[in-house]
Amino acid sequence: MRAAGLRGVSRRRRVRPNVPVLPVFRAPDLVHRDWERHAPDVVWVADFAYVLTREGWVYVSFLQDAFSRRILGFVVATSKTAQLVTRTLLQAVSVRQRSNATFVADGVILHSDAGSQYTSLAFTEKLLDLGLAPSIGRVGTAYDNALIESTIGLYKAELVHRRACGWDGRVSRASHLPAVGGHPPSRS
Repeated sequence: MRAAGLRGVSRRRRVRPNVPVLPVFRAPDLVHRDWERHAPDVVWVADFAYVLTREGWVYVSFLQDAFSRRILGFVVATSKTAQLVTRTLLQAVSVRQRSNATFVADGVILHSDAGSQYTSLAFTEKLLDLGLAPSIGRVGTAYDNALIESTIGLYKAELVHRRACGWDGRVSRASHLPAVGGHPPSRS
């Protein structure tokens, strides 16, 4: 069969390696795992997590200041689109403007992973419109985004996995979620 170039039918599926499709524009890593900042609003970090509820999966997006470790943006949604992370960014800018009327986002570095939401055209344009400098860690290296990953780990340990009864959905447990800037988190 081999000499004739024939091959028998196999039940096994051929596994092809995952080859990432790199976007046309990918921001450089401006942070290089240096989380020691000496002032607020120099570096912000962002990521989102999956949370299983009785209604299904929800996605919780976070944006945190690297210096103060304050969560500036917190959005819960049922889909993981660029809109999820864009709404979190806009919430963070709004929180900073409410606490400091002279706040301007120019020069703030926003560091994230290389997920499609953070490399999307809509999100990148919003960053540039606001004057933030995008920074993306290396693909497949969780340490490049370790600061926000540890915050998400604490969130899941204290508010998600700790509940014996689980979460009913994104609205019914909203009173247990941390408030952002003294306001309840966005729920959609």
